[in-house]
Amino acid sequence: MKVERPFSRGISLTAAYNYNREWTDGYFNDPDIYANKLTRIPAASPRHRMSAGVSYDLPFGRGRKFLSNLHPVLNAMIGGWITSHIYMWNSGSFLRFGQLIVNGDPVLDNPTRDKWFNTGAFTAPQGYTPRTNPYQYDGLTGPGYWNLDSTISKNFQLNERFRMEFRLETYNTTNSFMLSNPSVDVYSSLFGRSTNQANTGREMQYTLRLHF
Repeated sequence: MKVERPFSRGISLTAAYNYNREWTDGYFNDPDIYANKLTRIPAASPRHRMSAGVSYDLPFGRGRKFLSNLHPVLNAMIGGWITSHIYMWNSGSFLRFGQLIVNGDPVLDNPTRDKWFNTGAFTAPQGYTPRTNPYQYDGLTGPGYWNLDSTISKNFQLNERFRMEFRLETYNTTNSFMLSNPSVDVYSSLFGRSTNQANTGREMQYTLRLHF
């Protein structure tokens, strides 16, 4: 689903939502790889995705709604700025536990970074024990993920031929920390814990470009 607002009064907007229901082929137990070659299982991809982008010509300076008679020197500093933002969010991807034996409900009502699911519901199988648990559990996904990137830019008209463009771009503008998926290795001391960062810290990039 997609919604667009054409450029008007200095603003343009695009927003999209995607409900993902992918299927892939697989097998339930390792020896069944050929017998169940056509078995279809839900993919581990995030079920929900949303994105939005907005561009806004700030209404200050000559030819704009506010301060339209601004002195040229002041207009060069505060007039004509354009800002753009891109936001992305997706729900967590489904967690898969391989051949582990599951007894009870592994889903927690209030998961935390140190205990994302009910680790007591899992036990390691003995050798040659067939798998009985499903591939994944409704409601048992990793942490969600969101990100905001931003840009602010301005053109400086030097003369009839030369124009200078300044751009400041920021990635992960809010410098937010996103959790990675928790460990699903029952033999690890970190089983059920999310110990890594799924994204990087804020990054900034400056650009100065001469057009002629």
